[in-house]
Amino acid sequence: MDPQSVRGLRAALGHRIARARRDAGWTQAVLAEAVEIESCTLSRYECGVREPPLHVLLDIARVLRIPLASLLGLTDEASPPEGSHEEPVPEDDELLAVWGRLDGRHRRLVLSMARALAT
Repeated sequence: MDPQSVRGLRAALGHRIARARRDAGWTQAVLAEAVEIESCTLSRYECGVREPPLHVLLDIARVLRIPLASLLGLTDEASPPEGSHEEPVPEDDELLAVWGRLDGRHRRLVLSMARALAT
């Protein structure tokens, strides 16, 4: 594949990542922290400057709860397939139990994700 085609594919992938992130209401900083990469690295992926490794793409898809195929441009679907169901909302005592098992770094991550989802 010629270099121009590779750049085009990388740019399209970056656009899909950015669109999925924005559709989910996440900032670059929050998503980057959730997938344990630097914000500037995520920015480079979204701008098409760098190509993300497969494990990062898998993490992004998992964290944003979208099919990996949608990030790869294999489908236009950005939501779970029809017929699938979301997990039930946990009860307060379950949330508190999980919260108690988190270390400080993960608590900050969960709090920043909750703030991003609430806006």
